[in-house]
Amino acid sequence: SGVLSPFVEVRYGQRITDETLDSAGLNRNATNYQLRLGTEIDLGEKFSGEVAVGYGVEQFEDATLNDVKGAIADMALTWSPMRGTDVTFGATTSFVPSGTEDVSGSLLYATELGLSHRLTSQLTGTAGIGASYETFEGPAAAETTLNGSVGLAYNLNRYLALTGRIGHEQIFSSDETQRESTSNVFVGMRLQR
Repeated sequence: SGVLSPFVEVRYGQRITDETLDSAGLNRNATNYQLRLGTEIDLGEKFSGEVAVGYGVEQFEDATLNDVKGAIADMALTWSPMRGTDVTFGATTSFVPSGTEDVSGSLLYATELGLSHRLTSQLTGTAGIGASYETFEGPAAAETTLNGSVGLAYNLNRYLALTGRIGHEQIFSSDETQRESTSNVFVGMRLQR
């Protein structure tokens, strides 16, 4: 139908490192296979996006490294409850390489909920919260990260905007050395069309 457009997607990728062997003498070159089933959604200006689920495997050249594998999910949805306001929800799954000797890599599951609202013809406010969970193939402890941010974008003209954002991130882990709390401030210029 015009509302739903189902699809099947097969992905193939290769990771080739600059140096064949790392400092531990391991070959971290890998081949990645993914199969995803999903659908695009189009309800006009009010609601649109894409949802997909599947399974992925990353196989390493070095036989001593275990494969990283697991369920994968990707989602990108946009809802516009009123003119000038957009609510977005995203979810991604990534295969993350590792440099630790006894850890092959990890699967990173991340989600983010965002809000964008046009306050005036030149000023737009944004806010977002996110969470991620990273599970490692090896003895490393799983990590959970929570983050949030608020920001403003001021259009100086049609092509240039001044942007600012304040954010905070908290990393939770059963390994106390991996726990972390950071805050950041970002100011920049954005070229737009």
